[in-house]
Amino acid sequence: MLHFESLNCDFDGQLLPGFPRLFRAKVPGGWLVLLKETVTQEMSGVSFVPDPQHTWDGKSMP
Repeated sequence: MLHFESLNCDFDGQLLPGFPRLFRAKVPGGWLVLLKETVTQEMSGVSFVPDPQHTWDGKSMP
């Protein structure tokens, strides 16, 4: 079972209403990252971020 955690994504230090939210889940070899539209609540944009040691803090570029 995947456990997704929310990533704090902001624009110039502010969370914007209607701005999509990002989530990540630890998987072997890295992270699954997905986008959730705040208006429609639909999940989309799944990507894999390679990070075998799981050192990515979710705030910086991996």
